[in-house]
Amino acid sequence: MPALCPRCRRIGAHNIGSKRPRCGVCRGPVRGYAIEGNPARDPDAAAPVFDWNADGRTFVLPDAGYRCPECDQLTMRFFACGCWD
Repeated sequence: MPALCPRCRRIGAHNIGSKRPRCGVCRGPVRGYAIEGNPARDPDAAAPVFDWNADGRTFVLPDAGYRCPECDQLTMRFFACGCWD
């Protein structure tokens, strides 16, 4: 799932199953952008950008503004551009 490293301000992918996800560059802890659970859907809300089911857990990446690592504002968005296995 996509994750932000607050230390070096890079975005990368991390394994959902990892207990202590780390940045591939500085080895600092990362924060995933997705939320765990199956939140109640507001009929007026946009569909999630993506969702994962792993190890009996569900994660959702809502269509929302996210903290940009460059400007530190909630202006970053995720878009679905394909699904690969």
